[in-house]
Amino acid sequence: MRRSLQYKRTDDPIDDDANDTIHVVNAQGHADEEAQLLRTEELEFEDNELLARGLQTRPRPRGLWGFLCGPEPPRVQAIRPYFPALQRSPIKLLEARRLNKPISLIIVLLLWFLIFTWFLAAQLPIRNDDNDSVLNLDCVDTLWRRKNECGVNGIDCRPFSNQSFAFRCPAKCSDVKLLNPHFVGPLEVNYRPLVIGTGQYRGDSFICGSAIHAGILNDRKGGCGRVSLLGDHDNFASTKHHGIESIAFDSYFPLSFAIAFDDSFRCSSDPRSALLPVSLLFTAALAIFTTSPKIFFPIFVLIFAHVSFASDPPSASYRNITVLPDHLSMFAKRLLPALFVALVVYSTTVKRTLSGLTAQFDKALFWLGGFWIGALSNYTFDWIPLSRLTAHDLKQQPGAELALAIIILILVVIIAGQVYHFRLEGRLLRYLGLYGLFIFGIIVCLVIPGVNLRIHHYILALLLLPGTSLQTRPSLLYQGILLGLFVNGIARWDFDSILQTSDAIRADARLDSVIPKLLVPTININDGGLVVAFKYGAHPTGVDGISVLVNDVERDRAFYDDGLDGAWSNFEWTRPVDTTGPNEYFRWAYHAVFLTAAALAPSLVPRQELSGKMCPAIPVCPRWDACVATATNGARFQMKCLTDFNGQVIESAQATHFVDCADACSHYPGCLAFNMKDGFCYLIGSNTGSARTATVVNAGVQIKAATHSDPIHGSTTCSAGFDCPDNDGCLYATNDKKFYAHCNYDYYGGDLAIRGTDNLTACTDICATYAGCVVVTWMNGMCYLKGPNTNLVYNTLVDSAYMMSSG
Repeated sequence: MRRSLQYKRTDDPIDDDANDTIHVVNAQGHADEEAQLLRTEELEFEDNELLARGLQTRPRPRGLWGFLCGPEPPRVQAIRPYFPALQRSPIKLLEARRLNKPISLIIVLLLWFLIFTWFLAAQLPIRNDDNDSVLNLDCVDTLWRRKNECGVNGIDCRPFSNQSFAFRCPAKCSDVKLLNPHFVGPLEVNYRPLVIGTGQYRGDSFICGSAIHAGILNDRKGGCGRVSLLGDHDNFASTKHHGIESIAFDSYFPLSFAIAFDDSFRCSSDPRSALLPVSLLFTAALAIFTTSPKIFFPIFVLIFAHVSFASDPPSASYRNITVLPDHLSMFAKRLLPALFVALVVYSTTVKRTLSGLTAQFDKALFWLGGFWIGALSNYTFDWIPLSRLTAHDLKQQPGAELALAIIILILVVIIAGQVYHFRLEGRLLRYLGLYGLFIFGIIVCLVIPGVNLRIHHYILALLLLPGTSLQTRPSLLYQGILLGLFVNGIARWDFDSILQTSDAIRADARLDSVIPKLLVPTININDGGLVVAFKYGAHPTGVDGISVLVNDVERDRAFYDDGLDGAWSNFEWTRPVDTTGPNEYFRWAYHAVFLTAAALAPSLVPRQELSGKMCPAIPVCPRWDACVATATNGARFQMKCLTDFNGQVIESAQATHFVDCADACSHYPGCLAFNMKDGFCYLIGSNTGSARTATVVNAGVQIKAATHSDPIHGSTTCSAGFDCPDNDGCLYATNDKKFYAHCNYDYYGGDLAIRGTDNLTACTDICATYAGCVVVTWMNGMCYLKGPNTNLVYNTLVDSAYMMSSG
């Protein structure tokens, strides 16, 4: 049975706002568990009617309105600390030593500032032995600029070779991914790092991501290296190293680069790892050793500075020698308006939650802990597949819609709990009115023509923060997380507008513009080689020009005002009459048009002549649906365009061509079908499942078993060295050790060291003398020495060798 309540004033100060509080006590003078603290200093939407009527109870309305009004008298929520003596001990310690003075806070903040700036000194400019400045790169910086900004033939991105420079990258670049579809030859890639190649990378690859993939940088600490421009290169291989899976490209590109260590200068690590415990320690001390809710402001500034300079700093100017001036400028620009918002949030929400709270460790654990969880959202929430809350992004990002549905479900549960406690305090109706205004404002934004509503996470935090103005442990956690999300959003991205045009949201995504009309090309052979002539049809209204990209490089521009009299001119492309030359990929405007192998490489034919519809070297869907390809062991596979088998995946392989996926499946025991997507083959066993219609997945199914088995490893010897794939499985002896060739396979993981060699044989010779090396993988001049902890992945661009077991 609940005890009767009476109200009385108390003069026992809890904090600097204690004189603005009323305590609810029972007849014996003990605070009631559910009604301890009733605030009198609130904004207009707070419920002060009880105090205004002299704390008189009122008749409770009946029906739904009475239910929404809550109990009478209101049951104000307050946290009763566990182990109250322990939780009050930090405050008593300061009082006993007379340290509860403003000067103590100033000394603590000054000490934090000195330590913080000392760690940031690692970002000052550095020079190498040649007195050249080391350039700072952002995680998305490339040598080849995006959106065709390099001009025709890449003229604005020269030089392509004979240049090098030292660079420094921040930490956590492996998590930076493409957020819009990006074409790499025949592939459309998205939501992955743009790293193309292995050892030698395509010019439009992320430099920092490539350095991590090459093993030059540590993703957790960042670091330095040297980029060397190597000019034209073809056949960029795909491998997975150090957490990044690179993208394959089977043709040429005018700019490539390699990355190596640079020992000519001392490179400091990214300070974020060292600064995190420092900032955590000082903010925890402020939360534990103070009771005033105004401590919110120094904690807010400390965490804002940590995000701005350490954990998630904004992008700096391109190729600068130090990021500090840019970061200081943006910090000052964003902090002042953020503090104004913080003042409003404090007055309406934080002050009510923290006033009178004596559970110091609860405050540090739930409120401050939640604050850090939100502020470090680029770490804590990065695993959630949600990048931007727009309809376009939700549809194109895998798992985004499901993740959003789960988040909404969690929010519904949380909101239900908060609504219950607001009702107990008699404030539910006022807050329902407040959120009604929020919803009305959102609806108004949705109907404004010409712009799109974009709810940034800092906006979401501001919308939900009023619903946490309760003194309960869950509210402490929710409020802390939302404050952290606000800080992270502003410190990293600034006050981005909630109303944006379609162009601003699209950024570098496809425009979905009208597709150019192409007539059937003509192919001729003359003394200069093979000439392909493309004729364009009449252009649509409103179009002024057309751009032609070959292998993702702009090669020609034509404009209607060039005197073409209503029709576009021809575009001619010449290439050598070479039966083994690389494929070439053409794109007009923003639409990918891939010619079949017969158009530009007539010598590329199926591996074996078969009756019926034969797959070319690179079959294009849906034109080549149901074509047949033959693997090297005689197995035959039929192509199923826009099909996804939902059977159990038993293994994966790296390959970009249908016949190579078929080869991988034919050599894997039990594989009867496969799905192809983004340069990977997903091998499926005997239970292929149902064939589902897909938009970006093609499949293959076995229609004839292999006619001959793979060679038994060790059945032949190759004393002069390996020559893949001709002597696959042969035995090679070097330095009293024996190795088997394993052509077209990559032993992923277990990397010990990387060396540059001319061939697989030389790579194996090094392994025979390298301690712990039992496997080698060789690709494009790069030799990867590996230990025993590896995974076998089929890859037609890679050859390997493994040591014969001593047993």
